[in-house]
Amino acid sequence: MILDYLNNFGVEALKPHNEYGTFKFADLTNDGLDEIILYQGYHGMDIIGCQAGKYQIIYGVLFWGAWPGGVELIADVNHDGTNEIVINQGYASQGGHTYEVDEWDGREFRNIVEQRESSDNQWFGNLSVNATGRIEFKDLNGDGIQELILHQGIQLIGEVWYDFGPWRDATDTYSWNGSQYVFVNEEWSTPEYRFQATQDGDRLFKKGDYDKALGMYQLAITSPTLKWWGNAIREYNQTTEYMTPAEAALVPYPPEDKNAYAALSAYAYFRIMLLYLVQGHEAEARDVYNIIERRDMSAESYEAFGLLAQSFWDEYLNSKNLASPCQKAITFTTDHQTAILQYLGNMSNSNLGNGIFYGEQSLTYEPEDVCPVK
Repeated sequence: MILDYLNNFGVEALKPHNEYGTFKFADLTNDGLDEIILYQGYHGMDIIGCQAGKYQIIYGVLFWGAWPGGVELIADVNHDGTNEIVINQGYASQGGHTYEVDEWDGREFRNIVEQRESSDNQWFGNLSVNATGRIEFKDLNGDGIQELILHQGIQLIGEVWYDFGPWRDATDTYSWNGSQYVFVNEEWSTPEYRFQATQDGDRLFKKGDYDKALGMYQLAITSPTLKWWGNAIREYNQTTEYMTPAEAALVPYPPEDKNAYAALSAYAYFRIMLLYLVQGHEAEARDVYNIIERRDMSAESYEAFGLLAQSFWDEYLNSKNLASPCQKAITFTTDHQTAILQYLGNMSNSNLGNGIFYGEQSLTYEPEDVCPVK
């Protein structure tokens, strides 16, 4: 009926009959004529346009989840003369939702965001965020073209502590390369737990951002406010999640596992030593190694890192390259996986025992991750 009406009277005749907001109007194909966006209730939406002199459905979107989505933005964000349409595809029961960013290419609408197969924030090939997540466009470098910024947000469900572990926001930035938006950077919100600081250091190390990586490793060593995380904390949160404050006050908070700080600080020193060597600063690396050797070895977990550093450094003095000593470090870690890996993050082998669940956002560590230089 709508198509018949449009073909008989045109889009301008339909606009006065939109008192309930059933339609949206915008020129999405850059032909000077408005397309019609028709919401189909909870099911999805259709885009109707004039092609070859006839109005027809030129694109359809199926909504998913517990609540329907809708159009978030219509604008020429990449400054190419054609409006893009940002569509929220729907909400899960706990608020998570997904976006697609589409543009008309002359024949059809296409998603213009790079598909990142290995990214944690991809559902159904599109951009997904948690309950408080959102998408925005902002010109970060002043070139008139807006970058795509995806705020992943945090989970808000009560089960967050035992299904997901510690959660924090991350911001992904995508830049326009002339044909699509491509991922260029990810930044995490301020660490709350000490293991998050070392993991941020590892992420930055991998990117080659050594100055920021150094800052995160130093934060893990020196910060008096970063919290410790362990299975005991997770169990405490599970127990008290739905208690009243008065009830929760009767549950003793678990005492800090001192081995956690010993291991994470020792690991941070080891990575700082490696960071200096990667940059060719042998004198600074030697100073850090001497700090490791002088540290108190009474903590069982720290002793393992002291031996790890020693095996690495002895081989480095012999080879004067990084591939051989890193292989030594990997071999040592393989033989002592629980002692070295258990406080860093999730361990890939669940049969190792003594594993700690750090949550779905945590890095997963294998021996090769301790010394990732070839």
